[in-house]
Amino acid sequence: MADLGDHHRLFLQSLMCRKICSAPETEELYHTCCRNFDIEVNGELSQNINSINKHIKPLHMEIRKGLAEDTGMQYYALVNTTESSISRLSSDYSSADLELFKKILEKVVLADNGVISSMVVLNLTHELEKRMSKKEAEHLLARLVEDKWLIQEEGEISLSPRTLIEMDKYLKEMFGENLQTCLMCKQIVLKGKSCKDCQIKLHGHCANRCFQGRGRAQCPRCGCDWPDHSPQQITGV
Repeated sequence: MADLGDHHRLFLQSLMCRKICSAPETEELYHTCCRNFDIEVNGELSQNINSINKHIKPLHMEIRKGLAEDTGMQYYALVNTTESSISRLSSDYSSADLELFKKILEKVVLADNGVISSMVVLNLTHELEKRMSKKEAEHLLARLVEDKWLIQEEGEISLSPRTLIEMDKYLKEMFGENLQTCLMCKQIVLKGKSCKDCQIKLHGHCANRCFQGRGRAQCPRCGCDWPDHSPQQITGV
């Protein structure tokens, strides 16, 4: 850290405390840290982050970028590169909590649309080796949402950008061929649609960009008509 300035240190500490920030929030955070030390901001956010990453790489840390599957919004998180996120969580969550979290990850990844109901989560308590009541599971679910590991909307549970960024390696190792990456953005895609012919998968927002301005939505690999994607959906991007 000797080669980093005070504004860099403040930025890293702030990003760590926030756990994850959207790209606009990250940029504003960096600018605020620079202003606190009367440092002039030079270059784009990505350039500054690349520069910081070069300095913190020997410390086995990295600022990584990912996206929200629903919107395509970019997010940044500070990641420890030497240990899995699951092992790091052991200091904050009990072994029973982590067992349930792993089962939630499995159910979401293997779901066709990348979401499961909160009722499915509560019913997972019957599959745990260590006993957990449904009330305890409800509290854990709320905590995982509050800590930004999961998203809960209208009774549906999905993986947050934080999980997709910090657990990228873990998810790929655990689920292998069951885990697809979007042909366009090369990020993990759970919420998305697949070509009925060649089986490639795209996020909805990536499909919108891919098909924008075209009269017909066709698979970018095989040319087959893309499922459930009308020209009206395309023009609104």
